[in-house]
Formats: sequence, C-alpha cells, structure tokens
Amino acid sequence: MVATAVPSTIRVAVIGAGGPMAVEQLFQSLPPRCGFAIVVACPAEPALAARLRPRAPMPVIAARGTMALEPDQIYIVPADCEAAFQRGELVVAAMSARPAPIDRLLRSLADDVGALSAGVILGGLGNDGVIGIKRLKEVGGLTIVQTPDGDADMSRTSIATGAVDMVLDLPEIGPRLAELARDREDETPATDEADRRGQDTSSDALRDILAMVRIRFGHDFSSYKRATLYRRVSRRMQVCQCESIAAYYSYLRERPNELGHLLRDFLISVTNFFRDRSAFDALASSVIPKLFAGKGADDQVRVWVAGCATGEEAYSIGILLCEHAGKLHD
Repeated sequence: MVATAVPSTIRVAVIGAGGPMAVEQLFQSLPPRCGFAIVVACPAEPALAARLRPRAPMPVIAARGTMALEPDQIYIVPADCEAAFQRGELVVAAMSARPAPIDRLLRSLADDVGALSAGVILGGLGNDGVIGIKRLKEVGGLTIVQTPDGDADMSRTSIATGAVDMVLDLPEIGPRLAELARDREDETPATDEADRRGQDTSSDALRDILAMVRIRFGHDFSSYKRATLYRRVSRRMQVCQCESIAAYYSYLRERPNELGHLLRDFLISVTNFFRDRSAFDALASSVIPKLFAGKGADDQVRVWVAGCATGEEAYSIGILLCEHAGKLHD
C-alpha cells in the first residue's frame, strides 16, 4: 500500500536525545492526546522502542522505510538508522558514515514541515542538533531545550545559539507541547466582518509593537514584509501564550525583556545553501558560462555577493564557479 503524504494541518515534533532516560521521563508527563506526531531520534539506545512501549501514553512505532505520520503517535528512529522528512513523509534508511543524524533530521523537518514543527533537544553529550535547531527557528518552528543538568552538552550548545524559544525541565516539556497544539486548534474561522475588524486591530497592534522596537533599539522594521513580521510575532505569541497580537503588545509593555527576544526573531537570517534552486540553476546554465567565455588559464573571474549575512549564498555561487571551471579543463 502506498503511504499518503502528511496533511499540512498535522504538527510534527522531533525529539533528539543523547540517552534513553530523559526520553522516558519526558513521556511520563506527556498527555495521551498531545496533537503532535512525535519522532524520536536517540542514536545511543538500540532498544528504545521496546523500553518506551510499556510506559508511553500513546502508540510507539519503530519507524522503517517510508511512513506517513499521524498525530498522537510516537515514531522511534532505530539506532542503526537515520531519518529525514521528504514531501510530508518520514523516510528511514541505514545509518550513513556522516555524523550528526539529529541535525539532519531537524533540518529536513524545518524544510518539509516548516512552521508546524517543533524541535526538542534533551540532555546528552556532544552538539548534535545545534544546526538543526537554528534552521528550525529560521522557518518559524518552535524550539525547546531541556534545562541543562551536569554535562548536558547538547542542551548547553543549543541554548548558546540564541535560537531556543523555551528552556524547560523535563516534566514541563510534554504538557507544553500539548498546549502549543491546542493553541492552533483554537484558531476558528471568523466571519468577513469579524475578520476585517480583527485585521484592523492586529495591524494597529503590530504598528505599536514596531514603534516599541524602534524606540528601544533603533531598528525600523516598518518597510519589512508584513507577512514575515506577523509570522515572527506569532511565534513569540505562542511562546508567551498570548491569544492575540493586542494581548502580546500588553505583554511586551509589562515585560520589557521580551522585546529583546522579539528583536532577535525579527533579525533571523533565513538562508541556506542553494536556497532558491531555480535561481541557482539559471546562474549555472545562463550566466556563469558567459563569465568564463573567452577566458584563458591566466585570467580571473571575480564575483561579489551583496547582502549575504552568513556566507551560504557566497559559497553556493563559489561552488557553481568551481564546478564550471573544472569542466573547462576536462
């Protein structure tokens, strides 16, 4: 039977852990109907599914092959496998020689599920999950980390990225996931008139919030895309458990420290290697060959990349240039 893709309304949470004990403790406080399809990656524990089944509040499935996910089920990635999300499905394959399987799983979650996703990092040695957490926040997903305890390097390194929304004790994580899912379920369609009034109120509140940011930090976001600003504010609303933008504005006035978190979310740089694939394909086929046309071995080709915050675009173009130059010498 061919599995169907995950509907866009399903929330997916990935839990990355360095050991099984933290996973077991998390599920002790998880409600049986949490609203998420939960995927667990714990490369250090080969028998995690068997350990969790007697204790978990919902069905536990050892993930294999290509699977369509359903909410309120737990999918365990076997320790000898790695997984990724592709077109709404979880694809599990034999472990490759590449390191950081949790990072790769979280990055694919961000790219495939986007803002409906949540990433949870539990304690353990190493720094697997750090890159994935940053990518998840870029696309509007929620990021949660266990409160560091002892040598919990995975938690500490994730927090150090500045991309973590919530740092919670283990008993708090399960109920918080359920609350996040309920927040979305409570969003009911409005009538045209109510929707118009709501949009007017939201627009006014957003304008007031932007004014607060400008006065406090000197950053003017008034010319930014409204959809992006609403998306970033919505993330903080979920974290702070505010039901409306107006309520969030009041929250900001009462808790000035939250304004710094919002500013960091506004300033997130959304980029990665070959992000706009069609644009890079056009460069490779139509532009770069012309740059090299008529050039000899002693000639130079120089390229400037403007406004590249973290280097991915510059390196992507550099890779295309090197690939084309290599073909000329074949």
